[in-house]
Amino acid sequence: MNNKVEAYIRESLKEGLKKCNKSQQTMFKRMYANGVMYMDIDDVVNNMTAEKLERAMDQVQRTLETK
Repeated sequence: MNNKVEAYIRESLKEGLKKCNKSQQTMFKRMYANGVMYMDIDDVVNNMTAEKLERAMDQVQRTLETK
């Protein structure tokens, strides 16, 4: 994945997560924060490996579609 695409996905994830409620954001942290639950949601996204971004984006999109 090139850097521009990766940056775009990270920003899209952050925007999507802002639309999620606190409970949904906590679930995202459980899945991707490597046990550091006090971390800000943007920091969680920034610290994710590129390999996890596509799956995370799919999950956030599905969550927002159910709202």
